Amino acid sequence: PHNSFMFKVFVGNLDQRTTADSLRPIFEPFGDLDEIIVAIDPKTKRSRGFAIVLFRDPLKGQLAIETLTGRKINGRTIIINER
Repeated sequence: PHNSFMFKVFVGNLDQRTTADSLRPIFEPFGDLDEIIVAIDPKTKRSRGFAIVLFRDPLKGQLAIETLTGRKINGRTIIINER
């Protein structure tokens, strides 16, 4: 049975160039991802500087938070927590 519950991880302070594709190899080692959504400003079409990473397993999402806290991506220290 498919578990519809997703564990949402907020990833903030992202560089404008950061994409879902560039985040995938950072988060995938922790477990199955359902989706990575980088917030895009509808007017400028540019990144709003944050993303939501959806994990299928809450424990894997929690491990990602604990492991990646303080990590730099594209030269910026990310802010990461449960959404």
